[in-house]
Amino acid sequence: MKALQLISITKTYESGNLFINVLDDINLTIYPNEFVSIIGSSGSGKTTLLNVISGLENPDSGRVIINETDFTDFNDEERAKFRLKNIGFVFQNYNLIPVINVLENIILPAKLDGRKIDINEVTEIAKILEIEDKLYQMPNLLSGGQQQRVAIARTLYTKPAIVLADEPTGNLDSKTSANVIQLMKRMSQKFGQTMIVVTHDNKVAEAADRVIQIEDGKIVSDGK
Repeated sequence: MKALQLISITKTYESGNLFINVLDDINLTIYPNEFVSIIGSSGSGKTTLLNVISGLENPDSGRVIINETDFTDFNDEERAKFRLKNIGFVFQNYNLIPVINVLENIILPAKLDGRKIDINEVTEIAKILEIEDKLYQMPNLLSGGQQQRVAIARTLYTKPAIVLADEPTGNLDSKTSANVIQLMKRMSQKFGQTMIVVTHDNKVAEAADRVIQIEDGKIVSDGK
């Protein structure tokens, strides 16, 4: 089984009279439980690639298949429902809701999906991420590293097949970054999730099982 398959993905943006190939015939297969990093210089296409994988952007051509489901041609509503059940996100800026506490932030996506909330499971995830004593605090009282751990807990609790992380350590110092990435790797192994991390930090990339480098919209290397 394949967690993700991209088949001949192209994406072009228009800039004035120019057409820029941001993604140029991308073919990629990622398997369940892999921890993969995508690296590349600014403007290489790595964030656009993540957006296409998640369905936030449509490719101009090609197919996006997650867990054997080709959702390329889904309409906006179908795509949103598929994303809620199958894809989790960890962002650089955490995207926590400031007016609700940590616990409520973690369980919110699951509640929106109508799932029954298991507080014991939430607590287990929080304990592994070392934020179990922060569950009833407000996000603004936490450090950047703690807020990122809350964001990871929120994503993992929804139990997506694939976790997409866009520069998840970009706002953290080097020591905290290393800790967060190792925790993400442990969590992906524990919960059997595929994790794809976009980063410009080589130290973050080196923690992955597999490193994919993209330049000028093309995959130029794929391996450890």
